[in-house]
Amino acid sequence: DAGRVLSANWGSDYHFHGMEAQLTQRLSHNLQGQASYTWSRCIDTSSGSAASDQYRNSLAVTLAIDPATHRGPCDTNVGQNLVVNTIYEIPYPKDAKGFKKLLIGDWQLTGIFRASTGQPFSVVISGDPMGLKSAVPFAFPDRVSGPGCSSLVNPGNPDNYIKLNCFTVPLVTPASAAMCTPFMTAGDPSANPPIPPVPVPGTCANRMGTAGRNELTGPGIINMDFSIYKTFALSKISENSNLQFRMEAYNLFNHPDFAPPTVNNVLFDQYANPSGAGRIDQTSLPSREIQFALKLTW
Repeated sequence: DAGRVLSANWGSDYHFHGMEAQLTQRLSHNLQGQASYTWSRCIDTSSGSAASDQYRNSLAVTLAIDPATHRGPCDTNVGQNLVVNTIYEIPYPKDAKGFKKLLIGDWQLTGIFRASTGQPFSVVISGDPMGLKSAVPFAFPDRVSGPGCSSLVNPGNPDNYIKLNCFTVPLVTPASAAMCTPFMTAGDPSANPPIPPVPVPGTCANRMGTAGRNELTGPGIINMDFSIYKTFALSKISENSNLQFRMEAYNLFNHPDFAPPTVNNVLFDQYANPSGAGRIDQTSLPSREIQFALKLTW
């Protein structure tokens, strides 16, 4: 006799296409900066494994007998990314001296702006309706085609980010009708008399749903970091001595940047009941933070 033998293997393949563009402004009129844009598309069948999965949006395992069922955007796929950084030295009269120079001289502004599309994620059914008996079972629901379902998410709605009406449990198809095992209701053995489980008409629990891996995309990111520097020369100490005042603001506009709802992505339980998924309860970036500092060099 032998018990279950666990295995972990890497058998994925991937394809990547990308484009990078960069525009640089060299120091001119006290201003310098750079803008970088990346478009990319990464497709694979798995980006992690059950033994070492570093991505929150990953599905830990694939269907070993048919890995192509998990072909979709890589867990790391971010389709578009724009980063702009700039440094501006505020001009002041060169003949300014004493208190006037102390007040208006040697101020510097810096900023980093980032805008990017979101990370992909999957929607699943809980339990093991397909009977895979895997250490980490999974099953995809069916995707519903119809009005309003060309996009599967509600941008700007963190309470109901996933369009639940665009998915259903796997249903019987002409090709699968002879082999389908229907979902069964939970029943209630404690009732008097006991209520037995009954089949859910028209469902096919052992068929892989048509909703693919990483088919949905989470919210994008918009972030602005901003800094103000003021340098005071301390020539009485040494030629290279100075005191720098810093004000640094992270997420200056306090923009809410939400993470994909990877902990609320189970659309149906093992009895084909809706699970009320779709709520986002995590952010990918913290709220606005402002800090002040003094830096002494000599």
